[in-house]
Amino acid sequence: MTNDPKSAKASVAAEEFVPAPPPHRVGALARQGVLWTFALIVVRHGIHLASTAVLARLLTPADYGLLAMTATLTALFQVFSDMGLTWATVQRRELTVGQISSLFWINAAVGLGLWLLCIASGPLLAWFYAEPRLSSIAALSGASFLLGGIGAQPAALLRRDLNFRAIALAEASRTLVQAVVAVLLAMAGWRYWSLVVAGLLAEVVRVSVLFRASGFRPRRPALADDTVSLITFGGWMTATGLTSYASQTFDKVLVGKFWGADQLGYYSRAWFLMQLPAALASSAIAEVMTPALCAVQADRDRLGAAYRKGLQANCLVGAPVAGGLVAAGGEFVRLVYGPRWSPVTPILRWLAVASLFSHLYSSVGWLFLSVGKVRERFCFFLAKTLFTLGACWSVAKHGPVALAAVMATVTILITPPALWLAHRSARLPVGPTWRAVRRPMLATLAMLTTVLAVGSTAAHTGVEWLWVLGFKALVGILVYGLLTRRQIGIILGASQVGSVVKNLIRIA
Repeated sequence: MTNDPKSAKASVAAEEFVPAPPPHRVGALARQGVLWTFALIVVRHGIHLASTAVLARLLTPADYGLLAMTATLTALFQVFSDMGLTWATVQRRELTVGQISSLFWINAAVGLGLWLLCIASGPLLAWFYAEPRLSSIAALSGASFLLGGIGAQPAALLRRDLNFRAIALAEASRTLVQAVVAVLLAMAGWRYWSLVVAGLLAEVVRVSVLFRASGFRPRRPALADDTVSLITFGGWMTATGLTSYASQTFDKVLVGKFWGADQLGYYSRAWFLMQLPAALASSAIAEVMTPALCAVQADRDRLGAAYRKGLQANCLVGAPVAGGLVAAGGEFVRLVYGPRWSPVTPILRWLAVASLFSHLYSSVGWLFLSVGKVRERFCFFLAKTLFTLGACWSVAKHGPVALAAVMATVTILITPPALWLAHRSARLPVGPTWRAVRRPMLATLAMLTTVLAVGSTAAHTGVEWLWVLGFKALVGILVYGLLTRRQIGIILGASQVGSVVKNLIRIA
């Protein structure tokens, strides 16, 4: 034991330091993370689809429309909910307990402030849509911001450690609670309130599980050393999130303003189904890829190889699902929602085209964030948002289908320059990336063409729609599987498939 004050000070600093995962373990942790996240997504969206099928028969399009109208406000505030500080925690390799505690109190204070803003903004939202019920919905929904702020840093610590098992269990618990409570309350006649109350109770469960898993306990409110640089990083992330909110929400605002709650209900349900490909692929891969790439950011060769492998896996899984929604959107809508929701179909098909290309576009965020180029990321997203807003406004009065078509067109046009700029910022060549995704994208196009031709022939023979859906699914799986069997085998491997099944059983 030493009496040297400098040694004692260094010892204290070392005790407060929060270690990052060692580089040699990042690959194994990332693979496990993908499996756990994929298992979660399968379970979560299975529950979502089942509960949605029930709720669509208990609730009306107007009920969903009211929630979608409220979401135009809450989604805006959601941009500021964590102030980008969770990603600051993930990206920073050197971090102390004091800094994390400081960020926790900032997140909690911001969450409380956003709840109060929801209460104050509710009357304005009700005036804008000429719907008085929105005021009380916004006031109660806003409580989720306080809960989210409290759980932000525990979730960030788990993500930084690549502990996706704990994150998966927290999210699965929230999904199950939300589905059960929503169905029970809808059966009891609570209508749109069933969705609001179920969401809040589920968030309470999620935050409780996150705290238990992370072991994080905040210290007394204080501003630790070098916290300002983390806040600056978070500021750029928040600014980027604000531009993303505008580009992803403006179309819904226009539908609700010009076409009313019923049409917005159809549009929001199309968005839900469109997000399935992203949920099946992008959410699983992106959830793991960004922290993993942050951990190897100093090694550009390793960074590029990991990025391309993650992007290829992303496209291999997500692109064919998006193509399947284009080819079998009508039958799938009828299966999930029932025949009265047929106006969803043309909207879904255009949004699915956007989803097909978004698997490439969304990956640019991995590169920008992993190398800390948050300012460049903001500038590009700002330009893309201004382009999207102008395009949506120009067709708003032509209806929801026209808006969906514009969203697809913008996504297709913006993807090549986005990939080029992100690779330039990360100092990586873009050629190998195009070669990595060429096979799954071309295979998806071939599958889509075949399924449309075969499905059209089957429909003209008078076959029942459910048989047509099954036939389209079978043909699509066979065509795509034959064209990409080698890539799928390399990415997954028999042992990893077994691990996925085992994880699914554990979560269920």
